[in-house]
Amino acid sequence: MTDISLSGVRVLVAEDEALVAMDLADMIEAEAGAVIGPFATVHEAKEAACASSIDVALLDVRLKDGEVYPAADALRELGVPLVFHSGHVDRPYLEERYPGCQCCSKPSTSHALIRAMNAVTRP
Repeated sequence: MTDISLSGVRVLVAEDEALVAMDLADMIEAEAGAVIGPFATVHEAKEAACASSIDVALLDVRLKDGEVYPAADALRELGVPLVFHSGHVDRPYLEERYPGCQCCSKPSTSHALIRAMNAVTRP
């Protein structure tokens, strides 16, 4: 456990690498968060964004069917805070396109990801 938690936080996970997705889901659940997903495609993540109540989104930039931006745009329009977790983090671009987002380069520790999600959900 960390000094911060995700207790009661609903986290949409968009990640196309199965092992990474399972690790992220385990981490979120270990911190008492609820996992929505994980989703391996932009299409699935975008559909879930419109159909689910979400507190924060944890997004890989590159998914099986392209870059996550259409899903991230839909989430942003719904007021969902964004955390990008990717080996393809272009921090200046993401921070300009999604003000207030957090960026974590892969690999990141569980603690860093939880801190990032807390930063956008409990500023």
